[in-house]
Amino acid sequence: GLEAVLTQKGDIGQEYIIAFASRSNNNVESNYSSYEEVILV
Repeated sequence: GLEAVLTQKGDIGQEYIIAFASRSNNNVESNYSSYEEVILV
């Protein structure tokens, strides 16, 4: 499956979750590896 979390840091540095989304892979996407991680900063 796929998931995404959108967070925002507050004034004192604490991280808050703004939005969360997830879905299952379709048949074609299931053929791809799930080990590659992408982090956007």
